[in-house]
Amino acid sequence: MIVSCPAFAHGVIPDRFGKRSKDKLHGMPTRSFAVRIEQAPVETVSYALLFDDPDAAPFCGFPWVHWTVANLTKPVIEEDGSRNNPDFIQGVNSWYEADGSQVPADYSCFGGPAPPKGTHDYRLRVWALDTTLELQPGFALAQLEHAIEGHILATVQLNARYSA
Repeated sequence: MIVSCPAFAHGVIPDRFGKRSKDKLHGMPTRSFAVRIEQAPVETVSYALLFDDPDAAPFCGFPWVHWTVANLTKPVIEEDGSRNNPDFIQGVNSWYEADGSQVPADYSCFGGPAPPKGTHDYRLRVWALDTTLELQPGFALAQLEHAIEGHILATVQLNARYSA
C-alpha cells in the first residue's frame, strides 16, 4: 500500500495546517491535509487514520491525538476534508477537555499541530481494513484501536515535523 500526503512531502508540515493557520476553531487549527491511498490490498473495505504527536508525551503524559478517521471508503481525503467531507467519521482529538465546558462535536475533527516549544515529530498512520467499523462520530482513540484489531490488511506510517 502506498500513502501520499503533500503536507509530509518535504518532512515539514506547512503552517496552514498548524498553529499559524488562519483556519481555527476555539484556537485549534482546523485545516486538514490531503491524503491519497494507492495499491491497497484487494480485500480492503475501508481505511482508518491516526495523526498524532508522540513528542507531546513529556508535556501531557500521552501522545497527542490530532486526528482520527474511520470508515473512509474512498482512497482520497481532499485538503480541508475534515471540515468538508461527510464520507467518513471522525473521532475526538486531544484538544477536547471532557470537563463539561466543551462540545465534543467541535473536537471530532482535525486539530492541527501546535507544539508548546521546540520541534515535534508527527506520525500519520493509515490502515487498510477488511471491514467498516462499528464506531460513532466522536469515538475515542482507544475505541478505534480496539475496533481495528483483527481487521488490518496493511499499515503505512508517514513522518514529518512541525515547530513551535
